[in-house]
Parts: sequence; C-alpha cells; structure tokens
Amino acid sequence: MSAVTLLARLDGVRRLPPRRGFASSHVARCPAHDDRRPSLGVDETPDGRVLLICRSAGCSAHEIVAAAGLELHDLYPPRPVTYADTKRGPRYTPRSEVPTAEAALKSLEAAARHAAVLALVFGDAVPPGLRLLLVDLSASASAALRAAEIVESP
Repeated sequence: MSAVTLLARLDGVRRLPPRRGFASSHVARCPAHDDRRPSLGVDETPDGRVLLICRSAGCSAHEIVAAAGLELHDLYPPRPVTYADTKRGPRYTPRSEVPTAEAALKSLEAAARHAAVLALVFGDAVPPGLRLLLVDLSASASAALRAAEIVESP
C-alpha cells in the first residue's frame, strides 16, 4: 500500500514539502478522534513505508489505521524476501554444496591414510592420547569405507 491509499480515506488532506528522508509528506484530520484541524502527519519513505503521527490527541498508529478501515500491515509495501536482502544468506546448505558420497569417501580414505602414516612415522614419539586418537581415526575411517562398500554393492 502507498500513502495514497490511506490518504484517500482521510479528510482535510494537504500536501506538504517532503521532510528530509521522506518521499512525501502530508497532513490530514485524524480519523481516530474528533479532529477539527489537520493534526495527523502522514509521511511515506522512499521504500514505500507509511509513517503516522497524531499531533493533537496522540492516537496510536493502530487506532488510526483501524478508524480508516485498514490494518497495520497495510502501512508497509509487500516485498518478497530474498537471500540477497539478508546479511547471513540462506539458512540451509544449497544442494550444490552438499558433498556427494564419492567426495565423502575420498575424504575418509585420505584421513585413514594420514592417520596411519602419522602413527607409523612418529611411533613412540607421539603422546599416548594422540596415538590413540590417530589409531581411532584410522579405524573409524576404515570402518566407514567398508560400510560404504557394503551399501554400494548390489
């Protein structure tokens, strides 16, 4: 909705020079109370939002739009949300970025080889906790590879 839709439902509308940062500014009689002189400020932002302020009775935006036969969401333009509008981007991993089973298997094979090489090269120089971690990593990767082979076999 634009300010024009709201202004068409108000009485005593008068256009003003736009205030700084606004696309248009108007005053009108507030529909939420018995207003004899225009006291309702109606400003529209460049992106289409409509801002209201009642300068005589202090009516809320909800009271004003209800008296005009509208709802609060009518003060904002419909706008599709795109991921380009958000700073974080998509909240899901696009299918194109999900690793394939082949890529996962290659990673596991590489991890198993590296763990085995490290365990062999450093032998007793590797602290016992790290040695256990390397052996576990190698065993886990090998088990995952065997499981993948079973699943892939017909």
